[in-house]
Amino acid sequence: MDNLISLNTPGRVIFGAGAYNQVCTEIEQMNAERVLLLSDRPFRAHLETKLTSIGLEVLTFSSFKGEPDIEVVNECLKLAEGFDADICIGLGGGSVLDTAKLVAWVKGNGCTKINDLSNISFSKHGIPMIMIPTTSGTGSEATPNAIFLDKEKNKKAVVSRHMIPEIAIVDPELMITLPPKLTALTGIDALAHCVESFLSKNGSLWSDELAIKGTKLIYKSLHAAIDNGDNLVARQDMALGSLLGGAALTNAGTCSVHALAYPLAKYGISHSQGVAMLYPYVMLYLDSLKVEKVNTLKKAIEVSDIRGLINPIIDGFRKINVPYRLKDANIPEEDIDIVLEEAMMQERLLKNNPIDLSKDSIKSIYVKAFNGDLD
Repeated sequence: MDNLISLNTPGRVIFGAGAYNQVCTEIEQMNAERVLLLSDRPFRAHLETKLTSIGLEVLTFSSFKGEPDIEVVNECLKLAEGFDADICIGLGGGSVLDTAKLVAWVKGNGCTKINDLSNISFSKHGIPMIMIPTTSGTGSEATPNAIFLDKEKNKKAVVSRHMIPEIAIVDPELMITLPPKLTALTGIDALAHCVESFLSKNGSLWSDELAIKGTKLIYKSLHAAIDNGDNLVARQDMALGSLLGGAALTNAGTCSVHALAYPLAKYGISHSQGVAMLYPYVMLYLDSLKVEKVNTLKKAIEVSDIRGLINPIIDGFRKINVPYRLKDANIPEEDIDIVLEEAMMQERLLKNNPIDLSKDSIKSIYVKAFNGDLD
C-alpha cells in the first residue's frame, strides 16, 4: 500500500534544559557497569565524575581531529579492546556522535578493526547507545547515519537501523558555549536536514510535519543564537529543530544539497560548511523550476519569495565572515568538473530529490556557487 508509513526513531528522547542531569538515572535503569565514553569536549571530565560517582567503570576516548575517518574508529576500537562495555556514550558534535555509533555497532558485534567503510554489515544491534549532542547540527542523536572520510578524503556514509541510538539526551544548555561560527554552520546544516527531508520523494505525512516544524524553529532562532549564545530560548529552538531534522531525515532522506556538498570534503571544507554553502544555490535552482513543495515551504515559513529562504543564510555567512562562494574557499575553477563527477556518484541522495537533476543542471548549480551568483 502506498500510504504505509514506517517510523524509525530513537528508543527514548529526553529533551530540554537540564536533560543532561538525567544521564545517570537512565544508565542505572539499564543496569550497566562499564561505560565507553567518546568525547572531545573538556566537559567530559564532569561526565566522567558523574559516572564514576555511581560506581561505573569508565573508559574514555578523546582523540578526535576534525572530520572523522576510519583511523579514528580503529583507534577507539583498539583502546576499547578487552573492555566489556555495557553502554557507549557519545558527548559532542556530529563527528563524535557518528564515531560513537559506529564503534558501538562494530564492537558490539565482536569486531576489533574495520578495513573498508563501504562494506560494513552486521545483522544485530551493538552496544546500547546514549547520544548527547553539544551542537545543533547533524541530528545524529536521532539517525541511523554515520559520515566519515575515506583514505582519499571522499565522504562515505555508513547507514544502518542498528545505529539508531537507544537514548538521545538533548540539552540546549550544553550548546550555550558554542561559538558564533559553529552555531551558524551547524545550524544551517540542521536547517538543510529539515528542508531536504520535506522536499524528499520519500517524505510522508509524519516526516513532513517534523521537517516543517524544525524548519520554522531554525529560521526563527538561527540569528538570535548566532548573535547571543546565552539566549537559551534560541538555543532550545535550534536544538529541537536539529533533533526534528534528524528524525525527519531518518525517515525521508536528504537530497541534492548534501549530494553536491559531499565532494567538497577533500578541499578541507567541513560537512556543515559544505552543506551551508550549497543550500542557497540548490534552493534557487529548485525554485526556478517551480517545484511545488518549495512553494509549500515558502508559505509555511511565511515568506513571499525564495529570497526569504536564502537571505538569512547569506546574512549568516557574512556575520561569521565565512565565504559563501566556492572560489573564495580555495576550490579551483578547473576542478568544477571533478567535483561534478563525484556529485553524480551520490545516488543514495540524488534519488530522493523532488525532481531529477541532470549532469548539466548540477554543473550549473556549481558554477553559480563558484561565482556567488544569487540571481
